[in-house]
Amino acid sequence: MKGVVSDKFSVSPIHLLFLMYVSLVSTGTMSFQHDITFGAGHDAWFAVILAALFIALLVWMMYFIIYRQKQEQANLVSINNRYFGKILGTVINVIMVMFFIFGSFVTFRNYLQIIHIWVFPQTPIWPIGLCILFIVYYAISGGFQSIAGLCMGGTISIFIFILPQIFIAAFSRLHPDNFFPIFDHSITQIVQSSRQMTHEFARCETLLVIYPFIRNPNKARPWAFWAVLVSGLLYLTLSCIGIMYFSQGQLQQISWPTLSLYSTLDYPIMQRMETLLITVWIVKILAIISLGLWAACHCMKQTTRMKQRTSLKVFIGLIIIVFFLIRDDEHVQMSFDLYAKFGEYMMFLYIPLLFVISLFIKRPELSADKLN
Repeated sequence: MKGVVSDKFSVSPIHLLFLMYVSLVSTGTMSFQHDITFGAGHDAWFAVILAALFIALLVWMMYFIIYRQKQEQANLVSINNRYFGKILGTVINVIMVMFFIFGSFVTFRNYLQIIHIWVFPQTPIWPIGLCILFIVYYAISGGFQSIAGLCMGGTISIFIFILPQIFIAAFSRLHPDNFFPIFDHSITQIVQSSRQMTHEFARCETLLVIYPFIRNPNKARPWAFWAVLVSGLLYLTLSCIGIMYFSQGQLQQISWPTLSLYSTLDYPIMQRMETLLITVWIVKILAIISLGLWAACHCMKQTTRMKQRTSLKVFIGLIIIVFFLIRDDEHVQMSFDLYAKFGEYMMFLYIPLLFVISLFIKRPELSADKLN
């Protein structure tokens, strides 16, 4: 089955791996060990597995929803209009647009905060932020294929330049006995950490937007689950390394355990290796922001017929305004918490609701066949 979008704008099935990976793995890899430790402690690794399994279930639900649509209507905007009606569907589509913009802003702001604290504590970060947004505008203007290429570059760079160095930094200093006693926490505590862990996967709904841009979408389906597996294994690996490297008290005090671990590397030619990590990570950050804003622009175009280039300028301008309005750490943290809560509604309510509705609504072409 060919995709709805022309080959001029679509990408091959394997690119879904990189697109979904970028949607599932964000700047949270720097800090998630700190967040999930408060609930399950040294059993937090099990919470990561439960969260990844839940995301795999959501991806399965989204594919089920997609397969209940006509091929030309298998996208987020059309699904909302069909299931909720034109008026309510439009409202939900606008909410989804704001969700994608909000996700891009949170990634953008979190990365700038890391730069400010770890690299340039005495330097204003707004010039760096403007440079990032300029590159994002250029990438999105190049079309979906440019974004897919950026996602592939961001994915490969992490696995080639970052992960091997983390293993080198931690291998000789790991303490496997930190895992014991295993399952020493209650189910409630593990579920609490699992819920916290799902915040890292909040962008999984992007699949409903990018699906029409994948050639031979039926062949691409396994790559979506491979992305969930790869991202889940990445989080599981980093959580296990964090648990074995740091004590529980340290994990609860250190805001960015991955960066702190990476900073222990010391080479003669470069003594602050965390600076290299943050620098290489910018490719991934550009991919995350670009994909989120592209999804917002595409949904806005389908909803209001606004040109994507126009909406892109508006959305980037909105991010700049919010960036200058939210400056102190308290308000920045409030925005992060608000996005996490927003993401919970998307994952625990919105997608399951679409799935339940799909169970009772037949595909239009099947209904037409019966009428004939």
